[in-house]
Amino acid sequence: MTTTYLVAITLGVLLVQLVWLWRLTRALARLRAVEERVTHFGDALALLTETADTGFRTMAGEVERLAAADPRALSTRARRIADGLRQGRTPADVAAGEQVSEGEVRLRMHLAPPSPDRVHDAPAASKARVRSKRAPAAAPAPPATTAAPAKPARRKKAAPLTPAAR
Repeated sequence: MTTTYLVAITLGVLLVQLVWLWRLTRALARLRAVEERVTHFGDALALLTETADTGFRTMAGEVERLAAADPRALSTRARRIADGLRQGRTPADVAAGEQVSEGEVRLRMHLAPPSPDRVHDAPAASKARVRSKRAPAAAPAPPATTAAPAKPARRKKAAPLTPAAR
């Protein structure tokens, strides 16, 4: 009888050990999956860091290049842009001629000091040129005049909300 009890206890211990072994292998499998994820995220972080570093170095080089640029060349371009606008060319035409963006031409147009012959309405000047091409006998359009901009209407201050209106 003691042998039967001994065999039963041994089988019970063996069964418990098999359950623990099965749970241990599952835990190790989950640990491997987590380790693979961490490795993948580490590689992604390294790539992101390298890309950011390259971008910062490129930006620093561009800033250094612009700092070392000849300021007279920049002022010459600004002068050519202003002259082109004064001659009635559209910002798109000037941008194409100077190989800059149209936004930069418009910015320089607004930054340029006012002059009496400055064209404020570039699309109207462009339409005048188109009309003159269609009808060559027509007289050229008079230069645009500079008029003071109208003052915007003042808004009245809103009355504060009373507790009942809230």
